[in-house]
Amino acid sequence: MGDTWITDIRHYLDENEDLIQEPGPARRLAEHLCSIIETVTARSHDKVDLGTKVRCRRRPHSRRCEGNIVASFDDVNPSTIIWRCPLCEDNGYIIGWQDTLWNRSNS
Repeated sequence: MGDTWITDIRHYLDENEDLIQEPGPARRLAEHLCSIIETVTARSHDKVDLGTKVRCRRRPHSRRCEGNIVASFDDVNPSTIIWRCPLCEDNGYIIGWQDTLWNRSNS
């Protein structure tokens, strides 16, 4: 069973709105979440295929999960991105992404 991550991406930004510089797990998690934001916001809102090329970061039983993240805007609240790994069930919600460098919907 995967974990559920409720994330406000702004908590991973510094005062200049750049990604935090902390090394290790916090930085890798932030990079993973930003990849999901980029992928979801870069595609059309009416896209039927919700698959991404973002690899799952979870390591069940000390082995890297082979799944790719499935992600979209939440139907009820489009300012929330929902994501999950169909293999290990890791999943989450991302808010606060609208005014970040990773939002591709304004490009």
